[in-house]
Amino acid sequence: MLNKKITIIVPTYNAVDTISASIDSAFRLGEALDQLVVVDDRSTDNLQNYLLKKYPEAIKAKKIRYIVGEGKGAGEARNQALKFVKSEYLMFLDADDELINTQTIKEVLDNSDTFDIIVFSGRAENNMKLNQIDAMQSNLGITKSNLYDSGPVSKLFATDNIKRHKIMFPDNVIIGEDMIFNMRAILVSKNIFLKAKSIYRVNENEQSITHVLNFEESFCDRERLVSNIKITLSGTQYEGFLDDIVSKSFAMLIVDFAKSDVSLFVGASNMKLFIKRSGVSIKEIFTFSTLYFGKIQATLVYLSARVPLLGLALFKMLYRVKRLSKKGEDSYNI
Repeated sequence: MLNKKITIIVPTYNAVDTISASIDSAFRLGEALDQLVVVDDRSTDNLQNYLLKKYPEAIKAKKIRYIVGEGKGAGEARNQALKFVKSEYLMFLDADDELINTQTIKEVLDNSDTFDIIVFSGRAENNMKLNQIDAMQSNLGITKSNLYDSGPVSKLFATDNIKRHKIMFPDNVIIGEDMIFNMRAILVSKNIFLKAKSIYRVNENEQSITHVLNFEESFCDRERLVSNIKITLSGTQYEGFLDDIVSKSFAMLIVDFAKSDVSLFVGASNMKLFIKRSGVSIKEIFTFSTLYFGKIQATLVYLSARVPLLGLALFKMLYRVKRLSKKGEDSYNI
């Protein structure tokens, strides 16, 4: 008999073609799965009827709970689902991804130890307890280890800890809302365990609930993300990370630009505005880039801050070349 159980929260938007693979992978947990909470964020693909026909027994047995979201994105959809969690642990699964190595999850749940957060990582070599500062740096993407992925997936969160401290996703951030949730969870967690095993397969889907915004929306969202991070870390021992975090956000904004079809002039104008409003210096951006990126990427990030038109043009060219070289690689494990 399993000691602990898990509730899996699945936010979804127009994912009727992929969600069955996600659900089926979760059901491989067997008795360890308490419930699957599917939050439909106002899809137009008639998902509810699909689930009723595909999984009538599971819905009748309340193994699948279907709720309708408010159309405000993945973060708010996950917030709605949290109130239905009654199991010892909770986990997030995107509707186009899958769980793998589910036996590993069951083994961890069978363990007599109770942790605030259990992180699974295929990049780790050994199981270990993570201290809070290492987890925080990795979540923020300001360390090269990246053992603690900044997404909400591939982790088990102790339900009691999340609810007691009222940990929620921010309602005004779309890109990076998962980083904020992780940050808030880490700040109230004393016991974080790293399991050196991948349990999650990401399947890329352009139509997912976490779809790419247009560049103007992305720019505003990145600014809100930085604002949320500053508020969350204010007065904590991690305030010193803020320059690196803002520098990383600047670098990610360059990636957003490369994915968009916005003009170079609009992109350059927004880069200058981001630097001005955030208060980060070009020197700080350069220092961060040389520490955490390869030479070519670091140079392009620096150029995008110093000479935006040139830096952005070169970065977009590099991005397109890399996308072409990776064509067909639409899934990976974390």
